[in-house]
Amino acid sequence: MLIGLLNVQFLSHHFTISEFGLYQLLMTIIGVFSVASLTGYDNLARRHMINGNDAYILYVYRSVLPVVICILGIIGLAVYFYVDFHKQMTLVALAIVSLMIFDKLGVVLSAKLRFLEYRYFELGGRVAFLGLTICTIAINLAFETFLYLLLALHMAHYLLRAVIALKWVERRASLSSTEITEFNRGALRNSLVIGYATFASWIERLILGFLSPAQLAVFSIGYLITKLVKDNVKAFLTPTLYNWSRRGSELQYLKIEQHKSHFLGIGLLFFFLVAGGGYWTIHLFFPKYQEATLISGVLAIVLVPIFVVYAMAHAMLMSDHIETSNRVEIISNTLKIFISPILVYFFLLWGAAASIIISESVRLGLYYFYFKKIVRGLRVEINY
Repeated sequence: MLIGLLNVQFLSHHFTISEFGLYQLLMTIIGVFSVASLTGYDNLARRHMINGNDAYILYVYRSVLPVVICILGIIGLAVYFYVDFHKQMTLVALAIVSLMIFDKLGVVLSAKLRFLEYRYFELGGRVAFLGLTICTIAINLAFETFLYLLLALHMAHYLLRAVIALKWVERRASLSSTEITEFNRGALRNSLVIGYATFASWIERLILGFLSPAQLAVFSIGYLITKLVKDNVKAFLTPTLYNWSRRGSELQYLKIEQHKSHFLGIGLLFFFLVAGGGYWTIHLFFPKYQEATLISGVLAIVLVPIFVVYAMAHAMLMSDHIETSNRVEIISNTLKIFISPILVYFFLLWGAAASIIISESVRLGLYYFYFKKIVRGLRVEINY
């Protein structure tokens, strides 16, 4: 978290607000195109890897990702010949994503419970990007030069992670046609749902960036600490949740039900830390972005339920209730996709903040309703 904060602080200080807004727009476009990672395939392959079968992740590498690369290539050609608005940013984003989709290191190491090694790799990557930022400031590189160096570093980073991930994979016998068909059916459906959620998670920033990169820069600073916490929720909870899931999905549900007040308490603690520290963080480290102080405290509200929501969603994804999780994500994300263009168009960064808070509130309510329903069913079965 500290490295990410330093990286953003250095970039926001070195570049103008408009240039930093363009950088944030690039990150946003990468986020939108990251739907090509087909996370549903990763989740299902990880479940098989936990049970000792690595053949599914090899199938993803050999048969699924080449098709995705062809689709990204077609999109890239279409952008090159027919798109004029932010063409450079879009093409750079596509180039980065074309290698990012091969990065399955997190999938492989989490399935094999190699959490410490994964954290070292994550730390190494963040240090490398921070090093590029420091060199950019020291040499006083122009924004466009920095952009192409960033592209080269991203591509080298993801290629290295893909090679390391494959070294951890055990070569097994090929899958049967029936196994492949069943795997594709479940993984593709889940990927579409997750991809829809990914698009929804970036839509307010995408629209805001196209309307005003400078406003996106201010919003990004205001959302910075909250997003850093949200992005690291997985790192905080994954070891515990995976240990519970390996002992049975029923135990995982009951453990989360038992500790849900603790998860909410952690979220509440982070809310006070971010809301209270956001003002001083922006005042000290981002003096050009004083406008972001108030929005930082408002956006921190979403941290209160984030830990318990992630735990509930993880339990459903790692059991036989994937469809329930998909239903929750579709409803909350459809709402966000519908309201974001309207709110952002009329209220810019405040509209973006409102769309996030509204959709997260709906998401919490739906997950809590279905989770309680599942737990009640489990308790009835145990009593009988």
